[in-house]
Amino acid sequence: MRRLVVALALVTIPLSRPARADIAPEPLTTGGTTLTPRTTQPSPLPVTMLWEEVDIHPSPQNNAVTAVFCLNNTGKENIEIEVGFPSYFKTKLQDFKVRIDGKDQAAELKNDEPAGPKKVFKSWMCWRMSFPPGLERKVEVSYRVPTERGFPPLHVDKLPEDLKAKIWAYKSGYVLRTGAAWADKIGKAVIRIHYGDVVKKALVTELHPLKGWKYDEKADIDTLTLENFKPTEGWDVAYQFKLVDAAQEAELLLAALKEKKLDPWAMEHLLKLTEKDNPRKLSKEDQQKRVVEILEWMLPPNGPEFDQDKITRGAENVLQNAYRRLLEHYKKTGQNDEAADLGRRYQGFLKNVLDRNAQQRNSGGLVGREYAKLEKEYKALSDSLGQGAPASQPAPKGP
Repeated sequence: MRRLVVALALVTIPLSRPARADIAPEPLTTGGTTLTPRTTQPSPLPVTMLWEEVDIHPSPQNNAVTAVFCLNNTGKENIEIEVGFPSYFKTKLQDFKVRIDGKDQAAELKNDEPAGPKKVFKSWMCWRMSFPPGLERKVEVSYRVPTERGFPPLHVDKLPEDLKAKIWAYKSGYVLRTGAAWADKIGKAVIRIHYGDVVKKALVTELHPLKGWKYDEKADIDTLTLENFKPTEGWDVAYQFKLVDAAQEAELLLAALKEKKLDPWAMEHLLKLTEKDNPRKLSKEDQQKRVVEILEWMLPPNGPEFDQDKITRGAENVLQNAYRRLLEHYKKTGQNDEAADLGRRYQGFLKNVLDRNAQQRNSGGLVGREYAKLEKEYKALSDSLGQGAPASQPAPKGP
């Protein structure tokens, strides 16, 4: 009777390295990369995976997974091995359960240290089991893993946590490549992603592999079916989803804008979303009204007063462009009082920029040209308000 360690695998990892991994052999020696023992056996053990079915139920809190594997010893002698499912780095498997041929099986957490460079996983929930020759054995694993959030885009990074949770992208997946460790090819694999009222098919923003999925609208399930294959990293399943569509995101951000909860980057994102995507499919007239509304709420007195010494120049540029656009709109539509009030506020804004960067006045190159451009804009604005030349430099004398 042959003895060694084998493994099953499943966990949570970034979208480029999806959560959960396929049933895989020999966890504490090769990390699930091969069935061949290090030194004691001359060839791979004849344990094959006939089929597997994996059902994934994603949610913003966690992903519930049930995986069933059918294994078969094609050799002539009984094989007793240790089988394991990985717990990937800091991600812990929650409510982890194992059933073998319908019977509950206890599992023990084991760590493989030091880990070799080829090892995909290092910590495993392990148990011993035997494979009599010619007998098919079914292993069922169920558990939950916390759903991960994608790296926050700039416009999401500083949002209030409650708003961030609504519009952030969530991600998870299922690793198939570790299934290549079993002898021969995998006979058949069926991976199903179950959607529902919270996670909707229409809000899935990424799904890998890119080809092979079939969506059943009635069942609300995406299914990937593979047959007679030796999985590589390219077969790993990865998915990313959001909880709101673009129109809902725009409404959430607009409400937060009016509560003065957005930073300039989130404001800019809302503006672009409204102008370029127009998720509400507004008419040109209504779209323009919405853009003006956003611009007015980006700036004082409606919008927040940002301390220019505490925001980046990039964020300052966002506000500067908002001043320019709204001022142009007021002038074009004959709203002279509004234009004068906004102009005075913009004048103070520009003066802060010029005073803070006065050393750039005599700089050469792009920096100097940009400063001169701002000075020219400041002077023109001051002249239009009847206040003469900029305070950051003396007024020119004579004609």
